[in-house]
Amino acid sequence: MAYQVLLVDDDGPTRTVYHEILVRMNFEVFEAEDGVKAIEFLSHTAPNVVVLDLLLPRKSGREVLEFIYASPNLVRTRVIIFTAHEGLFPLHLRAGDEFLLKPTNPQVLRDSISRAVSTSALKR
Repeated sequence: MAYQVLLVDDDGPTRTVYHEILVRMNFEVFEAEDGVKAIEFLSHTAPNVVVLDLLLPRKSGREVLEFIYASPNLVRTRVIIFTAHEGLFPLHLRAGDEFLLKPTNPQVLRDSISRAVSTSALKR
C-alpha cells in the first residue's frame, strides 16, 4: 500500500494541483475542503501526512492541528502547515512537522512531504 496523505484546503484549484503532484509521487491522496471534514476523516483514519491550510471554513486549521495533537492515534501523523498567511503560524509544532508558505515551488512541497513520510509510521 502507498503512503496516505490528507490534503486540507478550501481552495478547489489548489487542491487539484497538489493532489496531482502527490499522486505522481505515488501517494494515496484524500481531500477535505474544510476543518470539519478534516476532523471527521481524522477521527477514523490516521494518514502518514496531513498537508494543512490554516484559513479554513467551519473549523480553522489551528483547530484541526489541535485535534491531531490531542489524538493518540495520530501521534505518528506528520503535519505540514501550508498557508499563505505567515501571521497565522502556530507557535509550537511537533518534531517532524513543518511550516511552508504559499505559494512555493512544487519541489519544496515534494521535499517536505518526503521528509515527513520518512519520520511517520510505516506504510499503511
